[in-house]
Amino acid sequence: MLQKKFTVAASDCSASKEWKLSSFFKAVEEISIADVIRGGLTKDRTLERGLLWVISAMSFRFESYPKYDDAGVLETFALPRMRRFFPRAYVLYGKDGRIIASGTALWCLIDAETRRSIDPTAYGIRIHPAKKASDYHWDLSDFAFPRNMEKTQEETRTVRYSDLDLNGHMTNYRYADWFEDVFQEESGSLKDMESFRIVFLEEAVLGEPVRLSFGKEKPSVLCLEGFQGQFKIFEICLKKRA
Repeated sequence: MLQKKFTVAASDCSASKEWKLSSFFKAVEEISIADVIRGGLTKDRTLERGLLWVISAMSFRFESYPKYDDAGVLETFALPRMRRFFPRAYVLYGKDGRIIASGTALWCLIDAETRRSIDPTAYGIRIHPAKKASDYHWDLSDFAFPRNMEKTQEETRTVRYSDLDLNGHMTNYRYADWFEDVFQEESGSLKDMESFRIVFLEEAVLGEPVRLSFGKEKPSVLCLEGFQGQFKIFEICLKKRA
């Protein structure tokens, strides 16, 4: 288990003076990597062997959402492995110690050449779940998406070099920027966000156009889907309190 203090800096805020979703994603990613390294899985056992850590899905629920200059603690700990997936829990505490958000991410390792997930046991890679894991409850249904989305708009964006991360594909937090761009009026303020989830189905790679289809499942649920050709590569859903 690892805890890190945070303070929402001005550079991490949107025009609404709230923590940008992309900045929140960065914090989640960085603490995850730090905890894995702290547990002994240094880059010589993964990155330098051609193995890349990627997030397959994330799901969070919020009691409140941080804004500029808010401070608190972000905590993460490993959950029991599910075949090729390494689930990981996150808890966000406000400065008064109360829980303001919690969530789960599914991590896995992919081969840098084939871009497919690997069997971690074949590489001797293990992450032991934290003692706290037995008290943390989650379910795969946390990543389920509404299926009655009314697609009202479409636009196309191209993956640029600045969108890439060290894994050579579009970085996780850029998807959140795209989401906030297309829903700037509806998601301009995140203070009423109840939950947020994202599922990555395929990689978004340099130079490829991504067709974005977005709309609402109901007034309080905003959905964005991304396609390369006819293949869906990601889904994002944000639910606001009614």
